[in-house]
Amino acid sequence: MIAASKAFGATLFFSILSSSALFATDAALTSPEPGSTLANSTVTFTWTAGPGGYYLYVGTSVGSFDIHNSGYIAPGTLSRQVTGVPTASPVYVRLWCETSSGSGQYYIDDYTFNTDIDGDGIRDSIDPNPGVADPMVVRSGSDHILTVLGSGRVAVIESASLFGSTFDDMSTTEARGVAQRVYEHFQDDFDFIMIASNQASVPGGSYYGRFYNARNDIGGIGKSTFDSTALFGSSGQLQGAIHLTSTGGLIGGPSLHELAHNWGNSMASVPTAVGGHWGYSNIGGQLGGWAPGTLESLGGNLYRAKNPRTLTFQGFGGNANGGNSLPYSQFELYTMGLIDAEDITQEIKVANGFAWADYATGQFTATSITSLTMAEVVSTDGARTPDSSTSQKDFRVLYLILTDGPLTLGEWADFDADVEVFARNAASGGSSYNFWEATGGLATLTMDGLIESLVPEEFRIDSLVFLPGTPRTVRVSIMSELGKNYTLEHATTLSGWIDGASTAGTGGTIQLDHVVGTAPKMQFRVRAD
Repeated sequence: MIAASKAFGATLFFSILSSSALFATDAALTSPEPGSTLANSTVTFTWTAGPGGYYLYVGTSVGSFDIHNSGYIAPGTLSRQVTGVPTASPVYVRLWCETSSGSGQYYIDDYTFNTDIDGDGIRDSIDPNPGVADPMVVRSGSDHILTVLGSGRVAVIESASLFGSTFDDMSTTEARGVAQRVYEHFQDDFDFIMIASNQASVPGGSYYGRFYNARNDIGGIGKSTFDSTALFGSSGQLQGAIHLTSTGGLIGGPSLHELAHNWGNSMASVPTAVGGHWGYSNIGGQLGGWAPGTLESLGGNLYRAKNPRTLTFQGFGGNANGGNSLPYSQFELYTMGLIDAEDITQEIKVANGFAWADYATGQFTATSITSLTMAEVVSTDGARTPDSSTSQKDFRVLYLILTDGPLTLGEWADFDADVEVFARNAASGGSSYNFWEATGGLATLTMDGLIESLVPEEFRIDSLVFLPGTPRTVRVSIMSELGKNYTLEHATTLSGWIDGASTAGTGGTIQLDHVVGTAPKMQFRVRAD
């Protein structure tokens, strides 16, 4: 993988680029609808054509075939009837598809059925109301349709034009545009907006993930203080937005990596040959580097170090180390405000003039190794403020799927389950770390409650912009009803609402202009009387 970073004014965004080639066409199960509840015990499974032959397994656990094993199915046959299929307990289907006819190598795709008996797109095991369908909330936007799953964990923006222009490359301007559409419907409740393009694989030549800074008020991490939240449609809450070019990026990564970009690396004390990352240092975390405490001198200018994920002498990344398969490093926890400088006992080491000698064994050459104590880090970049005693520990995240068409119930269920795992304040149960695990239980994510965060329909703000010039003036546009009076309220705390501009409804769009103060964070809402 190759890392890249770019700066535009006060806003930074970071990318991880994929070196993968274009993905071959795999077969995909089309009927019954993946994730659905089977109505009959005799089922005809149908799939799209792939490049070779097939096997179909049907079982009572993932990958099993205790209900049916088709044996080899020749190319050109695209369906199989199976009898004795349960209708009231989970069923797991595995479709094998040859990479080419006769190759003996297979793509594997797994599907589940009967895991959402009430058919609301929420798996029964994590459904807040199992057996009762939780309705989705659907809103029409300026150029899109917004849908929120009944669990309140997943939102979808459906727009062919937005998806088509951003699925493989979302610029800062485009990310801000997507965020602005979010705030057509949601209150300013989120620290991060995580946008996943609805595709199973990263497009060839694209990045895996990208981070877009919205504001910074943290000291000691090398970033200046700035607030670009208004450009995203937020009035001060949003810290950053993330684009994942596939829906696998939440669980598999680089979701942890992109979140880490909110805090690193902009530090003058840790020079890097890989912009925005830890580069060739012993920080050894989500943003790159070798495992702390493993550097060995082999004589002359030759060294070796261990990969922080495998803890063996093998190559490591200057920008990343394997998606969500490793936790945050100690130094990353420090920049996040979860531990203090005195909690780090290892000196920071940076390899200058780095070049690989043997990637497979972790050997490299360096003109010199710079060693830094944490006292020197603090002396150069300042103390991390706020420190771990008062820093933010829970972060509110909106997970948004950007798609060019409606989702199936199975897709809803998959995405919802991914969010539940990633935000779980307990072990994920898989090979990838969730956020709680990656921070060692020191921080959490809140990724539910989206329905409660929706702006009530009758008070929905269609747009909110800050007008140029001084004094600072906000303009709110809403669709009004004749006979009602509308009042714009603002507050710097959730309980301190202050009346602002007021006007009568016309039955059409009205605007409310109001002079506001200079507070960095401000909430807005409209009251209808």
